Amino acid sequence: MDSVKLSNSSSAIGINYVRIRPKRNLPSTLTNDMNGTKSFTTLVDNMSVYTGTELKTVDELLATVSPDSLMDFNNDLGISVKDRLGGALTMVVNSSNVLMDNVRTAYAIAEWNKPQKVGEDTLVPLRFVSQYFGVDVQVNGGSAQATVDGQAIVVTKGQALIAGQSYLSPHIQFTSDDVLVPANIVAAIIHKQVYTDRKGRGLIVIGDKTKPFDDALDVVDENIKAKDNEKFYIEEAIKEIVYDRPTGDEAIAQLQNRHAQHPRILATQSDFTRIKSMLGSGEATITKWYEDIRKQGEQNLLLSLPTNDLPDGRRMVSSRQVGPLVINLGMLYHLSDDPLKKEQYKQRIWNEVYTVSQFHDWNEENEFLNTAEFMEGLAIAYDWLYDAWTPEQRGILENAILQKGLVKTLEAYNKNVWWIQTYPRTNNWNAVCNGAAILSLMAIGDVDKDIVLPSGEKVTLQKFGGKVLDIAFNALEDYILLEFTPDGAWAEGPSYWGYTLEYIVKLISSMETALGTSYGYDQTPGLNKTAYFPSYLTGPVGSLNYGDASNGKISSPEELWIAKKFHDRRLASVHLDNKIKYKNAGSELEMLWYEPGSYTPGQKLGRRFQLCLF
Repeated sequence: MDSVKLSNSSSAIGINYVRIRPKRNLPSTLTNDMNGTKSFTTLVDNMSVYTGTELKTVDELLATVSPDSLMDFNNDLGISVKDRLGGALTMVVNSSNVLMDNVRTAYAIAEWNKPQKVGEDTLVPLRFVSQYFGVDVQVNGGSAQATVDGQAIVVTKGQALIAGQSYLSPHIQFTSDDVLVPANIVAAIIHKQVYTDRKGRGLIVIGDKTKPFDDALDVVDENIKAKDNEKFYIEEAIKEIVYDRPTGDEAIAQLQNRHAQHPRILATQSDFTRIKSMLGSGEATITKWYEDIRKQGEQNLLLSLPTNDLPDGRRMVSSRQVGPLVINLGMLYHLSDDPLKKEQYKQRIWNEVYTVSQFHDWNEENEFLNTAEFMEGLAIAYDWLYDAWTPEQRGILENAILQKGLVKTLEAYNKNVWWIQTYPRTNNWNAVCNGAAILSLMAIGDVDKDIVLPSGEKVTLQKFGGKVLDIAFNALEDYILLEFTPDGAWAEGPSYWGYTLEYIVKLISSMETALGTSYGYDQTPGLNKTAYFPSYLTGPVGSLNYGDASNGKISSPEELWIAKKFHDRRLASVHLDNKIKYKNAGSELEMLWYEPGSYTPGQKLGRRFQLCLF
């Protein structure tokens, strides 16, 4: 080895990365490897980096790096915007929630009066905003009147007359009880300052401060810490409005108190009953898709059991098999009326998940994505066939999900693993790893049992689950959810968009079916638009490839979940048109989220996407 360079940029505390440079040999000096190729290999085994001048034994190192408590880790950014928003009315485009002098009120604005972005204008409800600042606005049909500081205000379609001065706007819209007016005109009417963030994330602040946030300091720069970057303060304000932000303990308590029956992640028994009813009625699309998944099910019945091999030395590739197989055969189990087929589906699922449960580990050290995917697959099997398993079988799955999945997740958190702080580069690992942990806790988080952690602590599953949720919620809110703003585009490219969205939708959907709420995650700005993203990047021969994404044609089942969530018939139609165009088979999740009356063929598209990358 020629050199080892320890790089510590910007005088940060701790090592940022280790760069290993192999010795540069001339090809003529190299010996042949087993394949007859002249090459060299650099192996780094069990390397530890620590401060000081004295060598330490492995035991000494473990003593220094193992925390006394795994339950003390905290990844809260420690950012507050209360001093910036004092006295102000703060809103977000397309949200009914507001902050009034830092006090959050959910659903304060009527659905038809929510702030909107139209062209370059941000529209806000004049009567609602004025009322907060003590100004009475009367709305009568197509006219609104008020008196401010003795000056007459009249708003009609296309213009606002303020003390005799005309302000024109083609975007003024009257509703049944208010009028949506560009924010700058509203500020002129009530003599307040208005702030909207320049990157279009939808934040609106109306108050006395000219610049509650400095857009010039709203940047993506790994050398600027979160507490010194306006990006995180602007997004903190958005999160305070859009998300309910419970503690993990509160979420677990809600799971316990709701007593939701299994199945309760992704689907409920009523969902399976509804699909079965559509099949019974002969609905054409669902019938075709059922035949598709039935054929896949026959193949899955014959599939070899997963192994814990690492073909490339890093990835346990069988993790990609488990979840899809469980969802496929689990759906068929619920839809079949044939006792023999049901038993076949059930037994094959058990063989799959039991095999995985007996692996020594789920490869958390090399590729935590494998751990997450195994965790998800076993959690869905546990939940969807809950009543079919014996108590002993449920116990095997619970212990595997906990010890090989969730406990390893908490250990990774305590090492401040990189995928809980995916900045400045957005990364799908955040969604996959944290999403799988949340989904798993929605399945088993109310089980009455104690856990002994590697640190020696004995905690209840509820207290343990609350800590995992605290960290996972923070990681998602701080570093990935708002990356869908402003238009739903994704920095990693269309294929990683699909992988990310898969787990974002699964975690939100599972929270909704288990808890009755996703705590506002479904209202993340840009999420309602993101399902159009791949359609605009996909052409006759494939999709536009950037980042290290593939260029295959992208069509995600989660598009139908978004179409259903936001009542977007056009999106549902685009998705179904693409399935026909690409000749794609139907999937279980599409069956779950399909609405028969939502399809109008031949929908046209045309718009632009913006990424907040600067």
